[in-house]
Amino acid sequence: MARNWIHLGLRTKCHHLHHTIILAIKLSQAYCLKHHVKAFLMVITLVSLPWIGSILRKEYIASNPTPHRRLVFEQRKAEAIKSFENVLLEPPRGASGKSKTYTKKTRYLPDLMDDSLQDYPRLVFIDVNGDAGWFIENYPTRNKNFEIYQVETTMPETNDVDDMYVETEIPDWLRENVKKCEYVVMKAEADVVEELINHKVIDLVDELFMECKYQCMRCKKCKRPYWKCLALYGQLKDLGVAVHQWWG
Repeated sequence: MARNWIHLGLRTKCHHLHHTIILAIKLSQAYCLKHHVKAFLMVITLVSLPWIGSILRKEYIASNPTPHRRLVFEQRKAEAIKSFENVLLEPPRGASGKSKTYTKKTRYLPDLMDDSLQDYPRLVFIDVNGDAGWFIENYPTRNKNFEIYQVETTMPETNDVDDMYVETEIPDWLRENVKKCEYVVMKAEADVVEELINHKVIDLVDELFMECKYQCMRCKKCKRPYWKCLALYGQLKDLGVAVHQWWG
């Protein structure tokens, strides 16, 4: 699996460790295509030869009903969410996402939907301010190749930087780098999740692992009471997000 390290937030270094081309062709609606030669040929054909393009258009829609498939996916996901592990109304003592105790209880979306993950143009995992090792070890990837992005929201502590910097926010980065027709898994903290909700891009995430740092003896800097963590969790479920509690 390809790993990509990206730093966002202040003035941050832009890493280009993995290049992906996503083409969107507007037939009756926009469709995401894989980055291969046939996709480019289809673009040229549709532009240069309208009558052939019309034939290809009908055949493509018949064999790739993306909007309908996405609707079916959302319906099946809504049913699968009902079978997710129960939310913990009180924080567990000494629970940690690094231990296998909690991970074994997690009911992953592909398992509940019996999804082979083979019908998506792209598979993406985004870990914000964390370590993606747990994903590689535990997530049911179906032996498919996920693109892994480890996103840092702070400046990297290194002097080895280029002259090329970008200023961006996570919602903007997400909107520019993933598409609705792709399968996207994310792990992020509650503050980041709230940004995604406020910027109306949370629907780009198919499965979410949310870490909510709450006010307790172990985290004196945390100001969020645990009941607000539960409220945010409930809001996400109401929005149709397949969300898990994460204990990191």
